[in-house]
Amino acid sequence: MQPSQPPSMPPPAYYAYPTAPRGPQEPFLTKKAIFVLLAVSLMLMFIGQIGVGAIRTGGSIGTAMRALYYVGVFIGTGSALAGGLGSPKADSHQKLGLLILAGFLVMALSLGI
Repeated sequence: MQPSQPPSMPPPAYYAYPTAPRGPQEPFLTKKAIFVLLAVSLMLMFIGQIGVGAIRTGGSIGTAMRALYYVGVFIGTGSALAGGLGSPKADSHQKLGLLILAGFLVMALSLGI
């Protein structure tokens, strides 16, 4: 009989790439992002209002301007709601202001052009 050998240690696990520790992630809903989205939406609404005011004939151009207005209202309402409900850096007064702005934009959408 041969003497028993002690069990050998398994080789250490091999990791292909060492992973760096994850740092804090910047939230998407910063004040700057909300401001830019609201500015774009107000610009689209303004251009749509000017276009419809200048072209009262209806037709395809009037429909396009009306669609531009509605897109601006939807972007503004969505960004104001997202900022009011999900922005971690806004204080309570800013969140309340964004929710009130979203209410006014919904009212503008329901009243239309």
